[in-house]
Amino acid sequence: MSQQFELLQLGWIRETVLIRSWLQSGRRLSLVFVQHCTGPL
Repeated sequence: MSQQFELLQLGWIRETVLIRSWLQSGRRLSLVFVQHCTGPL
């Protein structure tokens, strides 16, 4: 029971880290996209 819970916790931490890094890369991409769109204007 506790081993399963530890595995669940580890998976949740991994998911959180993945989502956080994905959000950071997405924010960077959107910033580049906005600069690219508003640059020539």
